[in-house]
Amino acid sequence: MIKVSIGEEKVSGEFKIIRLEETLKVQDSYTNIEVNVSRDDIVELLPAAPINALQKLANHLYLDFEKPILISKPMELWIEVPFDILVTVSKVPLSYFSTTRIKYTLYGDVVGGTVCRYYKSRVIDEHLTFESGRGSCKVLFEPEEPVVIRRIIMPVNALELYSSPDGKVYYELIRFEYSEGNAYVTLTGKPPLTRLKKIAHVGKRVRFLERQKYYMEWGV
Repeated sequence: MIKVSIGEEKVSGEFKIIRLEETLKVQDSYTNIEVNVSRDDIVELLPAAPINALQKLANHLYLDFEKPILISKPMELWIEVPFDILVTVSKVPLSYFSTTRIKYTLYGDVVGGTVCRYYKSRVIDEHLTFESGRGSCKVLFEPEEPVVIRRIIMPVNALELYSSPDGKVYYELIRFEYSEGNAYVTLTGKPPLTRLKKIAHVGKRVRFLERQKYYMEWGV
């Protein structure tokens, strides 16, 4: 998505990459690596689901809202969501890096709960820049009764990410349904806006049919 030329430095949250004549320096809060590269190599940065950096321990993202959200009718909101960055050199994956501090938590009890990457999120009015290390996610709230939402658990193993012409990062459209005390979160597979370009995946893909409607059985 974003190419890094010789002499350039790119920053995204706590991630930084510097490309020198024949050296590539990459770092985040946990990793600091330096590799030799050819002048002819193409270095690219690909935003990815925030479950890959350091070690993949979870397939879900726990979004803990700074302020609870009261939803009394169908509506759309944009929320802040982090992303990881995959660095590739001439299409060869180098490593995943995090743009934020990595935290994990358990949603539910120790037996039947879900291990999640944890992030303190918020409702946003403006779409976030690549440099901020955060992406923008549009959520369609479809409640059949009023509900106060303090958290959303999002399945991200099959997540699609998109980029805008000015380099902003977007999550695919998310649907949140609530009925009779039950909450469900679904990946729609659709871009949240027009004129967005899908960011290429690297490695094994999860088929669309395997996208689950996640049941938030431990409450919102």
